[in-house]
Amino acid sequence: MLLGVIVHELFQAAIRCSNPAMVTSDWLLKQWRDCLYDEVLGELAALRLTPSQVETELTPYVDVVVDWIQSNIPGGSSYPSNNAAYQITKVHDIEENIWDPQLGIKDGVTREVRPRALELKGIINQRNNLAFYMSRLKPDLLPEPRADPRFCGKCEQASVCSFYQVAMEPAGRSSKLMYDFAKANMQHLSTIHLEYFKKWIRWIYYEWAEDKARKGNKLQDLWRKSPEER
Repeated sequence: MLLGVIVHELFQAAIRCSNPAMVTSDWLLKQWRDCLYDEVLGELAALRLTPSQVETELTPYVDVVVDWIQSNIPGGSSYPSNNAAYQITKVHDIEENIWDPQLGIKDGVTREVRPRALELKGIINQRNNLAFYMSRLKPDLLPEPRADPRFCGKCEQASVCSFYQVAMEPAGRSSKLMYDFAKANMQHLSTIHLEYFKKWIRWIYYEWAEDKARKGNKLQDLWRKSPEER
């Protein structure tokens, strides 16, 4: 936990640096020694850690931060050209608190990103697609899986998504690559396990549909009201 807090602070220091080309491993470790060490001295003593031990643990994370800054922030030594998949043109704020009852959001964000017009159009389209499926939530009305599972291995929903493809959807709905990925993800489960999961998923859908009908679809309105109205 302490290591994560230190890395978090170092990343923010790197983001705030007016000259990204200056951000190196040595620069970040100097930030740790000069600005953060005194603040966490008590915790280091409680954990029986020396500064040199902490620096050894920090080094792999510091290298990742430096690489990201140099590759993604304007002025970095390897900042991409205009044909890159994405670009960060400016850091507007850090540690901003967002509270929007209309959307049901109350949280803090590490970095604020303001999309450009074309990017905003894509975000709105994705939002509309998500809203469509969420408003008609049924087991047989989920969007089709991706054709290529290249990015699925690190997805936190990979197990549930794989289950749907293997146990609840026709095999032909997924590409061969995706279906093979899903089957491999489910190899550790027996038929009994799959049936158990399928039963509970259906019951959750039934419960959700009944609750929605009984309350006249007003549950979602909770997040559209101010705290006083709720």
